Formats: sequence, structure tokens, C-alpha cells
Amino acid sequence: MKKLLLQFVIILISLNGLSQDRILSIYAGGGFQDYRGDRGNGLWDHERCTWGSVHFGADLRISNSFDVKLLLTGAHMGYIQKREVKLLLWEMEENQGEPETHIEELEDLSSAMYSASLNLQYKFANGYLLKQSSRLAPAVYLGIGVNEIKDIMKMNCVNVGTYCTINVGLSIPYRFLPRVYLAYNLDFGFFTSDKLDFVDKGGNDLHMQNSLVLGFDLIKRR
Repeated sequence: MKKLLLQFVIILISLNGLSQDRILSIYAGGGFQDYRGDRGNGLWDHERCTWGSVHFGADLRISNSFDVKLLLTGAHMGYIQKREVKLLLWEMEENQGEPETHIEELEDLSSAMYSASLNLQYKFANGYLLKQSSRLAPAVYLGIGVNEIKDIMKMNCVNVGTYCTINVGLSIPYRFLPRVYLAYNLDFGFFTSDKLDFVDKGGNDLHMQNSLVLGFDLIKRR
């Protein structure tokens, strides 16, 4: 995996020499992170899994169609298992039992994850599909991430350590000023290991991040 990451970095550096114009965008914001793995599926299920995250990033233009994207994230990742418990409540006057359903929450997974990913981003506002001056400029990206998992709650529910991911994502920025924009980002990180949650069965674990970020363009021409 380290060799693959090194090769990917070399490719991005070589692509960076294609253009003499440099447009660097930096952005920051927040959102939430969801987990899907052997303990359950928390994607889009905010009752079971709503964990905050902070996001920082930078996009470096290498051509009209491509950027190098660096993403840095700090997030809480977890999953709450819910189960129904039948309780028997006694009515003292009639001495009869009536069943009632009670939802019990068990926090199966709780951890912190610090991530960095390097990506190649394809922009639709490249002059071919959309105008480069388009206010709405969606893009997709693919890259490799490194993720540090920590058991901050001391619950022994995660296998602490460093994990690699294959990252794919979607970015939808809206430019409301010439150099200022607001963007929605959706990022999926596919772990190369299935041992994150101590359970190894089926497919590998996955995390999903949703975020809103405020970005600024820094322009330097050489």
C-alpha cells in the first residue's frame, strides 16, 4: 500500500508541471461522519450514527479539468445498536400484566478518527462540459487516504492503529463571489482492512463524510 501511495504522489507531481498557471483554493468547514461495517450500517441513519467532524482542504489547479485535492479531517466515528426489550408492567388494581416495548440503546462503537487523503479531482466546469466561469462547478475525485483510529472512550470497541482507504467523493461548490465559494462535499472512504471494529466477516468497513465548507481562491501566476 505504501508503494501505491508513493506512485500516486509521483503521478500528481508530474501532472502539476502541465500548467504554468496556479490557482490554489483553501477551505474549511464541518459536517458529520457515518460508519458502515460488521456492527451495523449507519449511513444516512442519524438516529444510530450522528458524529461531528471538522474539515480542512486545499485544491491545486493542474489543468482546466484536473486539480490535486488534499483533505484533512478530524471526526468522531461510532455506531449505536438499538434493540427492543419487552417490559411487563403490572397494574396494581386489576393485577394484570400489560407488555410494553422499550428501546434500549447500546453504544457498540465509539472512536476518534484523524484522516488525510490525497486525491485527483476532475472538474466539470472545464470549458468543455460547463463554462469555467460557472457559479456552480461540480467535481468528482479519487484518491488514497491514511486514517488514525483512536479509542478515546476507552471502551475497547475499536482496533486502534493506522488504516488506509481508497477515497471517492463529490464536491459541489457554488461561487457567490469571484474568489469565495460555499461547497457541499460527500466523501466515501473504503478501508483496505476489515479489522477496524474487531469483527472480520463480509466486506471491508466503510466511512462516509458529509460536510459544508467555505472556500477562498488564492491566485499566483508564475
